[in-house]
Amino acid sequence: MNNEAVFETSDTVSVQNWFDDLWEHTAPIDAAAIDAYAESRKNNPPSPELRPTPNTRDLDPPGLLREVTNWQSYVKALEQCDGWWWSNHHSWSVLGEHSSWRETAEILHDVVAQPDWDELEQYDRLRLLGLTRDGHWGLFGRMRWAALKTVFGANQQAIQRIVLGVVAAEDSAFPQLAFDAYRELQDIVGIGPGIATRLLTFARPERFVSVNEASKDGLASSFGLAPTTLGNPDNYERLLTAIYDQDCYRNPAPRNARERAISRIRAALLDSFVYVTKNVD
Repeated sequence: MNNEAVFETSDTVSVQNWFDDLWEHTAPIDAAAIDAYAESRKNNPPSPELRPTPNTRDLDPPGLLREVTNWQSYVKALEQCDGWWWSNHHSWSVLGEHSSWRETAEILHDVVAQPDWDELEQYDRLRLLGLTRDGHWGLFGRMRWAALKTVFGANQQAIQRIVLGVVAAEDSAFPQLAFDAYRELQDIVGIGPGIATRLLTFARPERFVSVNEASKDGLASSFGLAPTTLGNPDNYERLLTAIYDQDCYRNPAPRNARERAISRIRAALLDSFVYVTKNVD
């Protein structure tokens, strides 16, 4: 067991007294205590969602994606991919609640859905474009610094209108709305495939996938498209259509709260299979 306390106070004396009391009543950690803990851990392992899938270091993430046939095989592939990222000593995971593709998609959805982007904190603007030093905010594609002025400059209102329209759209408006929104964003000066697909992915992570230098080769290979033209509106439409046609996309069958969370970001999570880390700082 462990004790944790998180609170704010100016009464530092009481904090010191609390810590000193704990310290005085804590026995030294010797070899016997460590062995006892190890044995206890074997009998009471962490829950599956907190534990990397074993024997995943040598897996091929794009290969995992090619083996997906239905919803349950998609969930299994994500769990194996999650284990692969952990096993290869990266500082983020796929499905973890923190520092993961899941957290990035969920948190930045809330950011991009804010009704007035003028009120966004600078930190939110930076992580929305993957420009912070926190590595996992750069998942789904780290934009260049010029993107900050492009998105939050003279065309901010037009970009915000398109993105918030996607956020609020009824399911019945898709897939046509997805195609139209991408074309509209691409027509704005300075908006390329990376910025457009990143913003749309956070707007509706169950409907879009991010296309950028870190993901385009893997996505193209997985869905039989040319990587050099994947950002072209016609080819991006073909990519989304191919994704929407997958049984694992069309027929999600979540068995629990965790899988329901996955289903809400199921298109965006494709990025975890194809992301190339050399493009991440």
